[in-house]
Amino acid sequence: ASGSGGFSGTVKWAFETRGLVLGSPALDEEGRIFIGTMEGAVYCLQQTDGSLSWRFDAEGGVYSSPALDGAGRLYIGSVDGYLYALDSSTGVLVWKFRTNAAIYSSPAIAGGGEGLVYVGSTDWRMYAVRVHDGLLAWNQTLRSPPPPVNTTSAPGPTAAAASAATATTTATATATA
Repeated sequence: ASGSGGFSGTVKWAFETRGLVLGSPALDEEGRIFIGTMEGAVYCLQQTDGSLSWRFDAEGGVYSSPALDGAGRLYIGSVDGYLYALDSSTGVLVWKFRTNAAIYSSPAIAGGGEGLVYVGSTDWRMYAVRVHDGLLAWNQTLRSPPPPVNTTSAPGPTAAAASAATATTTATATATA
């Protein structure tokens, strides 16, 4: 039986990750799913069949959700204190910016490929980094440390097109129809 929106709940594919997935996946218009793991692996999977397009290994765990800028870049915050900018098509590192402490917050982007990417760090600072070159635009001390995102381990679905992607804490990414 089909659910609303044509979803039947049947598993279409599964992909085993290296490490648990706590953040929500990012999805692009080309049918790719981007996820990060607590072990520092960042994966790009094809939404249609779950096949691996590329993998990038950060120097520390990725607890937050990745962000896409619409200009071909994927941004990842890591507990190693780096904000990574990757080419979303290839997974190649474009630049990395070092904060002074772990990043648990998800990056937020303003201005697309010409703007800034914002990220909070456990050094009690908010950083604004230029997306085109990875240089610091400004930083500001916060009154309290930024709260970690996704502090629970509950899985969360994200729907796109005619399927849903779910990252679970069992280290398996699945898609349902």
